[in-house]
Amino acid sequence: MIGFDIQEVDKIKNGKKLLEKIALESEIQYIQKFKCDYKMRIATLWAVKEAVFKALNDCVDSYKEIELCHKENGAPYILLHGQTKSNFEKLGGKNIEISISHQKNIVGAVCIAFKNTEE
Repeated sequence: MIGFDIQEVDKIKNGKKLLEKIALESEIQYIQKFKCDYKMRIATLWAVKEAVFKALNDCVDSYKEIELCHKENGAPYILLHGQTKSNFEKLGGKNIEISISHQKNIVGAVCIAFKNTEE
């Protein structure tokens, strides 16, 4: 399953309101660590969540059940929570890969969700 999303950074008008709608506290704290590129980081989070939503289709119960995390080297990864995690597992979901790209005023994210092939 594949999902893709692209966002224009300048279209983020009320970042705080968008974060309240889609972000977990851990994601908000991560974004707030960076003083510059605040709107770009919000647009990136939005693109990631939309890409995951599109890849998982009917599995997603809430954007707040999709968590964007980062490894020590900065590489992004996704954790699912709650009903979304349960739905993904019921469909035989195995793992999720995410790739993020930034270019001036544009951010994009691609999500590939893999199913368990041992059936």
